[in-house]
Amino acid sequence: GGAVPRRRRPDKKYKVQIGGVTGCTCKGKGACPCIHLIFVLHKLLRVPAENPLIWQASLLDSEVEQILRGRFQPIPEKKKRAGAGGDGGQVEQKEVEEEDVCAICQEDMHDCGEALTWCKQSCGNSVHAKCMKVWAEHKQSIGDKVTCPFCREDWGPMAVESIKKEIRLSRRDPNVHSGVQCAGCRGSPVTGERHRCLFCADLDLCGGCFSRGVHSHHPFVKRATVDGPWLPSDRPSAGAPPAVPDAMLLELQNRELTTDDYEALLLLDQGPQATPLHTHLARSLRVPDAAELAR
Repeated sequence: GGAVPRRRRPDKKYKVQIGGVTGCTCKGKGACPCIHLIFVLHKLLRVPAENPLIWQASLLDSEVEQILRGRFQPIPEKKKRAGAGGDGGQVEQKEVEEEDVCAICQEDMHDCGEALTWCKQSCGNSVHAKCMKVWAEHKQSIGDKVTCPFCREDWGPMAVESIKKEIRLSRRDPNVHSGVQCAGCRGSPVTGERHRCLFCADLDLCGGCFSRGVHSHHPFVKRATVDGPWLPSDRPSAGAPPAVPDAMLLELQNRELTTDDYEALLLLDQGPQATPLHTHLARSLRVPDAAELAR
């Protein structure tokens, strides 16, 4: 069994110090922290009992800052993982507040314009990805496990490669579809809207070629950015009259509106209706002819 702390006089006051030297004026004996220090860290500052910071003889300035800002909160059981090789789900990233700073460089993280990574194994707290890369490479170089600077959870043997990948993805231009070549002008990579044929394998067009009617005998879908959703890609109908003629628009702009303009205003309010993707896909299905149906 462990050592049982002896009772103290209730009227006696003690001073607890945390930082470069962590201790208490009770001058408790032994290597274990005294009950007063545990009370302050665990009960007042809410450091979880399983967090090793409670038992450390000294704390870094960044660790003191994290404790005082209440960053070490108990993690719900449903968000814990068994570790790098566990079969639990990935922990979601906590929202970055305006006053949050990186635990490594102590610079602001909110709207900083830099890539962030977070502890996906345990606490969900964020740090600058480039700072975590330096920290991870240092830990790896001395043979230590790459751990979270907040909760000390092991990030696994592939932590460095994972952080590097996140940094690469953050630097990628969302409007450049790398590895995609336009089948019309042969431009590569496709920049801006990417149009993909629904019938042909690996046939893509840039926005310019699609608008010029290249490969017009097949339907397409499009995406504006690399990670954007696929949407219906409708070609402009040649000669189709606008919902409200230009002459009427000019007239409405240069006079007071009356009740007679109600129908025209309704047309303006409705505007062009976007076709749902599932409807677009259903319409694009080829209808077999009579000979094919007779087979």
